[in-house]
Amino acid sequence: MENKINPVNRLYRLLSQVNQTIVRVRDRQQLFDEICRIAVQDGGFRLVWIGLIDQEEKIIRPVSWSGYEDSYVQNIL
Repeated sequence: MENKINPVNRLYRLLSQVNQTIVRVRDRQQLFDEICRIAVQDGGFRLVWIGLIDQEEKIIRPVSWSGYEDSYVQNIL
């Protein structure tokens, strides 16, 4: 049972940290960068990225990423 609770607690802590960041950070790019960093460093994710929809080209453009190999996301651009 303890093994099932720990990942849930980790996700709740991550959500709390992201919410605090949303309240504190005013710059959109800095917000995206911080959320990715928090998810990797504190949330335990190997790779996190945030993308925005480019309506004209009908694609999702990665705007921030962290973890695994940072060059991975750059290579798929």
